[in-house]
Amino acid sequence: MSQINFILADILDKISGDNRATITGKLGSWMMNVGRRVSGVTAVEITWCTGSGRPGPSSTDILVYVTTDVDRSVIEATGGNISEARSNPKIMGLTQVGGQPAAALSEVYWGRAMSAIELAGGAFHEAAHNKSQQDNEMHKGKDGLLVSGPFYGSPPTEANLQFMASHVMAQVQQTIVPHGRLTKAWYT
Repeated sequence: MSQINFILADILDKISGDNRATITGKLGSWMMNVGRRVSGVTAVEITWCTGSGRPGPSSTDILVYVTTDVDRSVIEATGGNISEARSNPKIMGLTQVGGQPAAALSEVYWGRAMSAIELAGGAFHEAAHNKSQQDNEMHKGKDGLLVSGPFYGSPPTEANLQFMASHVMAQVQQTIVPHGRLTKAWYT
């Protein structure tokens, strides 16, 4: 028996309790639908860590950082390229993938979401990049939440759920951003 663990890291502690509950509920429902398609998965847990709390994900867990916008990008803080999100304000988040062993760093931008449901949709989208280890090629031939520039307020389609189910238990090292990489100015 196994469990899907989805961790949302709100380092700046900007998401209110009501919005966290909405995001957790939507993601939990969607990921339960994913879990039903994966043999041996019996549970889903959506958790939050905030402030100085550091997540400790295993290689089958999903970690998505929640930040205000590109000016507080954890990908950029670790030397990654976020020019695509800087040039297109409709991009809700980014994921950096690759390496040996497989690794990922995902983030979503609360300041670009129109609602908590949209942020949940953005987190699902970035988790699909993360676990499939696909950058923008993931969008090809997809629908719903997995297209380039989706309507983030919609639920995942059956094809989205099946795609996630085929990747959700993949061994992907989730990148933990050390506090030393986030400068004092990052927190102001």
